[in-house]
Amino acid sequence: MTFWCCRAGQKGANDLWIRAEDNQKRFEDWGVSKQITPVSEDANNLSFEKGKFDALFSVDSYHYFAAGAGFFEDKILPFLRDDAAVLIGIPGTKK
Repeated sequence: MTFWCCRAGQKGANDLWIRAEDNQKRFEDWGVSKQITPVSEDANNLSFEKGKFDALFSVDSYHYFAAGAGFFEDKILPFLRDDAAVLIGIPGTKK
């Protein structure tokens, strides 16, 4: 899941493989449904407002959809403000 956050307190959580309604229920169970809007969109065609977000937090998801050269610049960066923070956590493997 990838979380998008902006200074106004709005947060979006995008997950292609989990329906927004299912994540809405999960957020209700966690007591955060008024703070996070669930979204289920392909990362190649996001409908967020350009330049809206101050932070991107992606854990165990980015490597599934961002394998192509230029993906971050073309598909993610347009939605971030110039001074946005980005944290991308990709799981490692251990021998």
